[in-house]
Amino acid sequence: MDSFRAAVLRQQNEPLAVLNLNHTKPKIGQVKIRMITSSLCGAQVNEISGKKGPDKFLPHCMGHEGFGEVVAIGPSVTNIKVGDSVILHWKPGNGCDVLGGSYKSSCGLTVGSGPVTTFSEYTIISENRCTPVTNVQSMESILPLVGCALSTSFGAVKKEANVSSNDEVIIIGAGGLGQCLAFWCNIFGAKSVTVVDVHPEKAAIVKKLGAKFATLDEVKNCGGYSKVFETTGVIQNISQTLQLASKEANILLIGQPMTGTSITFDNFLKFFDGISIAPSMGGHFNPAVDTENILGFCRTHHEVLKQLVSHRITLNDINKGFDMMKQPDAGRVVVDFA
Repeated sequence: MDSFRAAVLRQQNEPLAVLNLNHTKPKIGQVKIRMITSSLCGAQVNEISGKKGPDKFLPHCMGHEGFGEVVAIGPSVTNIKVGDSVILHWKPGNGCDVLGGSYKSSCGLTVGSGPVTTFSEYTIISENRCTPVTNVQSMESILPLVGCALSTSFGAVKKEANVSSNDEVIIIGAGGLGQCLAFWCNIFGAKSVTVVDVHPEKAAIVKKLGAKFATLDEVKNCGGYSKVFETTGVIQNISQTLQLASKEANILLIGQPMTGTSITFDNFLKFFDGISIAPSMGGHFNPAVDTENILGFCRTHHEVLKQLVSHRITLNDINKGFDMMKQPDAGRVVVDFA
């Protein structure tokens, strides 16, 4: 087999193209992986739409959370060996920090990649963007989420917001990330968890995760939440966070608004009630330390976590997968490469 298939972003605001790319060998600090599963994230939606501005690196491979098997390693790689099962993650872990692979398509196009990409049957990534794991049988569908959704939400709840049994939590947005936040808030014993979304169809999965469901109109005058997580990046939702917060509350902004956006808060004097507003920094996820801890919870709560995956697709249907993310019943969309 001289080539493999990969989803490539050729132009912003256009569907991804599934191209045949020629195989190449990993170079210094690189690891070559046969992908087993990956999942779609809002970060790729932002890349495609140009939410943060023009893309300087087109065309390129995409994806930043996945699970696979190591098939080759380059010189200087010491933490990974051929045959390892690995989680692929966007946050740097142990090992060499280098760029990813560069490929030629069957039509002669040069396709680049960053330190980690996952929307392809094979991928060459930086050593520090994958972490070896063991005892993960039967968890293939949720393992990609450890690379971003479950790890970012774990860090947001445990490290950044430090949710405890005294906290009444509200999460704006019941997508894949919001659902993961609800899971962790319950794991770490929050007093109550409410998830807000415009789609009432989300209520069923939210309740299965141990949280209450509400619309923003139903809670906008409550103002009694000690931890406020905003996941949508919608400016109207961000502007509401201050009114939802109690005295000395923590507001954590995870969803990112479009570049150049301005946001207005009503009654900003409330901020002086000891309220903090901060952006999430990827939950301060440390793959080398946190991956095995997160996997421990995954093994214990596997049946609950499987509910986070709402759709499973093939690589050929990846553009349909991004459409699925917009559906009222959407959670995380997983790509199966097997």
